[in-house]
Amino acid sequence: MKERPYVVWVPLDKESEGVTVVLRTSQPPRVILGAVRTTVANLDRNLPMVDTITMEEQISKGLTRERMFATVCSGFGILALVLSIVGLYGVIAYNTARRRGEIGIRLVLGAEPGGVIRMIVREGMMLVGCGVLLGIPLVWLGAKYVQKELFQMKPIEPVSVLLSLGILLAAAFAAVLIPAVRASMLQPAETLRQD
Repeated sequence: MKERPYVVWVPLDKESEGVTVVLRTSQPPRVILGAVRTTVANLDRNLPMVDTITMEEQISKGLTRERMFATVCSGFGILALVLSIVGLYGVIAYNTARRRGEIGIRLVLGAEPGGVIRMIVREGMMLVGCGVLLGIPLVWLGAKYVQKELFQMKPIEPVSVLLSLGILLAAAFAAVLIPAVRASMLQPAETLRQD
């Protein structure tokens, strides 16, 4: 004999506005919906069936708020990344423009354009490294703060953190590389005449 789960019958009182019935099927839910409607109509013609949805649709409907919050947070994260990259680009471009004379002298004395690029990229990535070193403890503290809001999730997922860090470093490298390449293409004679 098969064990059956316990079932409790609770009669409806007159103040209840409706009832939710959950039906499990091995077939696709939309296929048997007509048969369910026919069966309910055979039981009682005055019994309406409204808002018939699948469990997937019900779960999706229940997660709408969380999805919207995740989308808004993702948007703010992308905005923060863009602002930080534009700021980093501005700082490096300004610093490189201030050092045009020095870079021109380096190029006149035989510095290779690749050496100039490496110098500027190294200095820019040192700024990024300092920012990352300051940001890691803040990420850890923030994760401890939101840990109580998470259900069956770790506050710090190594894959997510490494992916975010990789995206940040790649975008920062591109932001630093653009002024470095421009600086390496300076004409030393024009640069020295302007200064």
